[in-house]
Amino acid sequence: MTKQQMQQQIEARAEAARAAGQSIEINRSLPTVCIQCDADNEYFFQEWEATELLDDADKAAVQFNVSVEDVLLAAAVRAWLQKQRDFEVKRILKRNIP
Repeated sequence: MTKQQMQQQIEARAEAARAAGQSIEINRSLPTVCIQCDADNEYFFQEWEATELLDDADKAAVQFNVSVEDVLLAAAVRAWLQKQRDFEVKRILKRNIP
């Protein structure tokens, strides 16, 4: 995947996340990162976890010429979809276990 394709993918995922009502709050002074996925689910990071996350997001933002918020929202979309798929697989397996 080219740098431009990755930039477009990050921006598209972040835009889709915002359209679906997801949001992100970053406080660099504490530091904290809160990504609201829906009314009942959020990703929350603080202290060293938030610092590491923001450091990685800062690097990706510079590399792909996107915002830190877009990087984190795009990553959250991927993680949330994977979580949903994992949950669905587990639910199907449980339903089919005698």
